[in-house]
Amino acid sequence: PPGHYLTGCIMAVRTQEVLEVGGFDPDLGMTGRQVATGEEDHLQDKLRAAGHSICYDPALTIRHLVQPYKYAKRKQVALALAHGRASARITPLPAGQRYRYLVRELSRLTAVTLPFNLARLLLKPGYPWQHAYLDTIRKYAFALGRFGASR
Repeated sequence: PPGHYLTGCIMAVRTQEVLEVGGFDPDLGMTGRQVATGEEDHLQDKLRAAGHSICYDPALTIRHLVQPYKYAKRKQVALALAHGRASARITPLPAGQRYRYLVRELSRLTAVTLPFNLARLLLKPGYPWQHAYLDTIRKYAFALGRFGASR
């Protein structure tokens, strides 16, 4: 459904359909050492808008080497911040709504996400504190990235 996306490393798209919707946005995504995301999400939004179907097949798998540095907490937070910035570029916040968005999101995260992840940490055996931290802080970073990019 809209708002849900396939992971870019395991997408298969017909070349003609990609060209039909204008391809990937070169201003989104990783370039060199720049941390960024969003090019495959944006492409999927454009494909949906053009009437194409996006399908998920759980039988498809991929063995994908992820460099160890990408597991670092700092890198995970940077990726979430970049994803928020990309989200704001793809779907900008309405004019004059930046601060309302920020207050609403930070309130929701503090009232719902933070207690939920704290409860998981305390009540779910084997749930590492690092997961609780990242599951929470990435959502804050996404919100801050979205807020900052919506100027």
